[in-house]
Amino acid sequence: MRKTIIDKLRELKAKSNAGSTPKASEEQDVAKKDVTFLAASASSTTITEHINSRIEALVSLAGGLAFYEDKGTSVRYIDESKGYLITIEYTKKVEA
Repeated sequence: MRKTIIDKLRELKAKSNAGSTPKASEEQDVAKKDVTFLAASASSTTITEHINSRIEALVSLAGGLAFYEDKGTSVRYIDESKGYLITIEYTKKVEA
């Protein structure tokens, strides 16, 4: 019986997946960025509270402090019409 194109594709996919099976014990760091905006009228207290709440949410999304590593936060004032650009850089540890 002749193999159909779908059968050949399935075989190729199975071969490629077999060669790239990850080891369960390895961890990999994935670099991430969280970018948010605040109005130009935001006070320093508002900016600080916003950054703290975002970091708390990111830690939760990463799976806890054991999987989250902070790489720095930047606050950039763009102009009065656009406000503040807040960037939080972090790495999330995932099992490879």
